[in-house]
Formats: sequence, C-alpha cells, structure tokens
Amino acid sequence: MPYGQASVAGFNAFSSKTRLACSGGGRYRVSILGMVCFGKDLKSISSMQRRAVRVVTYAGTSRATGSHEDIWSKGYALCFEEIIASLLRLFRRTGNISKRHLQQNYAYDELVLRECLANMLIHGDLSVRGAGPLVEVFSDRIEFSNPSRSLLDPDHVIEMIPSADNEKLALFMHRIGIGDERGSGFDKVMEATERSHTPSPLVESESGFIRVTVSRGQDFAHEDRASLLRDLYYHAVLAYVNRSPMTNVSL
Repeated sequence: MPYGQASVAGFNAFSSKTRLACSGGGRYRVSILGMVCFGKDLKSISSMQRRAVRVVTYAGTSRATGSHEDIWSKGYALCFEEIIASLLRLFRRTGNISKRHLQQNYAYDELVLRECLANMLIHGDLSVRGAGPLVEVFSDRIEFSNPSRSLLDPDHVIEMIPSADNEKLALFMHRIGIGDERGSGFDKVMEATERSHTPSPLVESESGFIRVTVSRGQDFAHEDRASLLRDLYYHAVLAYVNRSPMTNVSL
C-alpha cells in the first residue's frame, strides 16, 4: 500500500478509537500527543508554538544567501505528506525517455526524505520550548535538525538497539504509516543512498541537537575525503548487519 493510503487508513483507524478526557465544566483535556499529531494550528497553542515544522529554503549553499520560510503549523500526522510533497516539488526534474513517455524523477530519493523527516519528528525532545523541528534546504543539501536528548550515537545509527525519545509518538506514527518503530529507518536510508549512488547522510549529535544532512548526488570524483570515508564506513556496517560479505565489487 502506498505511503499516503497507509497514512490515511491508519489515521482513521486510530482516531476512531481516540477519546478526549473530560476535565469537567464542559471542558476537555487534550494530551500532548493529541496536540502534536492532530493540532490544526500549533502556533495558537503557547506550549506548542515552537513544535511547528519550519522549512527554510536558501538560494545557495550558505545561510547568508536569500531565504524563504514556510511554517507548517498543523500537527505532524496532518502535515507530513504535505511537507514531503513540497520538498519533492523543489527538486523535480522532468525528461523524455523512450517511446515518448514522460519520466519524472527527483534530485533526492523520496524514501530518504521520508525517513529523515519522520526520525526528526519522532525523536525530538518535546520538553524544549525555545526550539523545534527545522528543515533547511540548500542548493546542494537538505539539513534536518531537532532538539533531542540524543539517544542515538552517530557512529552506530545502523546497528544500534531500537529506542525512541517519545514512545507513544513513535507508536502512533508507525500506526499511520510514518516510521517503522523497529529502528531500521537509517538502514533504509543508507541502502537507498547506495542504490541511487548518492553520498551517505552526515549524522551529527551535539549541544542538545541532532542534525542529519542529506546531500545531492554528485560525481565520485567530486566527493570530498570525509564523504568517501563515510560511504565506506556505512557500507561496511550494512554488510556486517545484513551478514553479507563486503568486497571490492560490492563497494
């Protein structure tokens, strides 16, 4: 089942069983999970204002260049597909192929964008009030960052034991088709980048933040040494985790 259909089906099944807790006087108490997933306007809720997803698009490779900012103030379950669609539109490429068919592809693998966005939302520290989920789009890369208590080790994102900063949020996102709750998200990302011959994502965890940088595809000759070493390392880890041999041919 396609991602979009899975999300809608899971959302309907889950929401039909959800009830609000009555706090008396005709008022209802909505949980943080309910607000962050279903809120129609997170900016209107004082405790949730910074949880709205910000997407900042720059004109070049630097933050000093001109930028445009979009704030997705709806809950994550409501705006996830919209954010993915907007990112894909930014990097849509169209070209002719044989038999006069039209083929549409993108500069980034859709699976990679989905997994990076889902991980950013699921593993964010909801107790932080001064910062929130941020997607920064440059001409050569996309950076996903979020405040986090850092449950992940950047050097062991593939083989680490699955864990979540927000277990209930992770469970719900899994039920609506966003995230797998098995800790295999980065495995999928690394395998997708290998298939598409694009650089492995750069994972950084410091100062209470986690940032994942996804770079556009480029010729092997133009990759820097750090990127090539990261490609080699993650290829070796994937081979180890999948119990498959690593050879010159596979690399």
